[in-house]
Amino acid sequence: MVTLTSAPPSPVAAGTPVTFTATVTCSGAPVVGALVLFTTPSGPIGVGVTGATGTATTTTSLLPPGTTTVTATVIAATTPCTCIGVSATTTVTVGSAAVLTAQPACYRLDLTTLTAQATFTATGATPGSTVTFHLGTGPNGPVACTAVANASGVATCTATLSLFQLIFVTYTATSGSQSSTSTLGPCLS
Repeated sequence: MVTLTSAPPSPVAAGTPVTFTATVTCSGAPVVGALVLFTTPSGPIGVGVTGATGTATTTTSLLPPGTTTVTATVIAATTPCTCIGVSATTTVTVGSAAVLTAQPACYRLDLTTLTAQATFTATGATPGSTVTFHLGTGPNGPVACTAVANASGVATCTATLSLFQLIFVTYTATSGSQSSTSTLGPCLS
């Protein structure tokens, strides 16, 4: 018997590594040393050998957007049980890759403290990732604040800016290898 699972659970963002685990058993006991081929309709994605627990794994980040059926098939085994050719399938749904997007930001002056409060927001971040908000164009400007993206991929933080920092008319949000620049100016309402 073969069972097949995937982690993380569907749906996943494009480019996310997905690990497939095939468990091969014979009369309830794990089959050690079975060779398992993992395939999609487009072709093979990996090969694994079962260990002491009867599991073999493969990981890929190259699944196409949409729904893909993955099959794990035992192609070789040294067991008295007939498990060669036995397979199991699972389905994975891959969404499009998230694109980090900095939203326009504005600040409110506080003339009593000679500072300004600015709220920065970026969408399309990987949930749980840290987003850093830099003043100016590009990731080398001074850091205004950082935030962790929520489950929807939105990161928001509020920073206190000095009057000297108000010369910046743009800001850049960075997360991982992505960055996006947007405007920074006085709030009009």
